[in-house]
Amino acid sequence: MDENMVEYSNILIKSLEECEEAGSFLEPVDYKTLGLFDYPRIIKHPMDLSTCKKKLKKGKYNNIEKLLKDISQIWENCRIYNQPGSLIVQQADFMEEFQKMFLLESPLPTRIPQKRSREEITFEKKIYFTEKVRKTPLDMLIKIFGVVENKCKSNVEKIREYFRMWVDKMDKTAFETIENLLNQEAAKKEKKIVEATGK
Repeated sequence: MDENMVEYSNILIKSLEECEEAGSFLEPVDYKTLGLFDYPRIIKHPMDLSTCKKKLKKGKYNNIEKLLKDISQIWENCRIYNQPGSLIVQQADFMEEFQKMFLLESPLPTRIPQKRSREEITFEKKIYFTEKVRKTPLDMLIKIFGVVENKCKSNVEKIREYFRMWVDKMDKTAFETIENLLNQEAAKKEKKIVEATGK
């Protein structure tokens, strides 16, 4: 890799390391301490972010495709060894989506991502925003999208009883409008629960 490619790769790894869900993927799985003695038998190609970083520093990657293959191996190993739907698998899915978002935002490895302006939406915010929408109850979403259709219609598409939201195409105003509505509805629901329990 040339210097630009190495710098890009370091930015990618650092961005992944800084994710809140990255804890289980920062270092090699200590299967002996964890009592996971079948781990080496099941996982033939163990990988973690610190190993990727060390290999990058030592010049083991002659192209970014090999680095991306190793990073993807981390999430795949997690899914192979752990139960579908378990917390750690959900974390791996989150990390994989974060990685995809990073690559979508910076599709050309030769282009070094510039420092973000305050007006831009970070990768992590988009991922958490998507998760928040996905977990929002249908009745709340219907109320929210009813307002959103009027305020930022270009970012939302209605297909019969379904809504499709284009997160990647959203400007900061549209993003914050929807996020505020989600937070307001969640706060109202929490208040009702507190009032009902008397706590």
